[in-house]
Amino acid sequence: MPNAIVTQLTDMRSGRVPGVDEVRRMEGKTYPYILFKHMADVPEPFIRVDYDMIFQGDITHILEGDHDLAFNLHSDPEVLATWGKDYPFATCIWGANRGKEFVEDFRKRHLESGRDDWMGLIPSVNETIRSGKYKIRSLPGEIYNYTPKDRNDRPKGALVIHFKGTRKSWMLPEESEHLAYGDMTRLLGKIQPLGKNP
Repeated sequence: MPNAIVTQLTDMRSGRVPGVDEVRRMEGKTYPYILFKHMADVPEPFIRVDYDMIFQGDITHILEGDHDLAFNLHSDPEVLATWGKDYPFATCIWGANRGKEFVEDFRKRHLESGRDDWMGLIPSVNETIRSGKYKIRSLPGEIYNYTPKDRNDRPKGALVIHFKGTRKSWMLPEESEHLAYGDMTRLLGKIQPLGKNP
């Protein structure tokens, strides 16, 4: 994605990830809350992605059109048959032409919901989408949120391969202990020793 500026949204302690163009820092201690506080202040348009993804092509086209936001759907058949029925948007990718108000609405809903965990974010986002206040574009899960079946499963038709859960260990075997637990702070700190970059 040659025209994209890659920004790391993080806390005040985590190290800089190699290859990013800029780092935005914010006080806080839990990843989801820091992330969505950041997103309310990021210049638009923006595309927010999870850190456990591999991109096989340019996805900046998801911003084309008059929609406010684009979100990916689920791709895992088991999730589609259960969790996905009530909460179809997986929201691992956010393409926002106009997203600041959505982020504020979502954060308020989530903070008031009592769902204080990562999976609780999905219901909060889906409920905000269902409010009908925003024009939403759906991104097919098999293209923008493909769940690999093994370490080498990289279908050409999938633009985004998402190494969710314990699959993270297939992406960076040397970091499997940290990635398997989703510990973003320790992962970033280990990749780049603290204090070497701003």
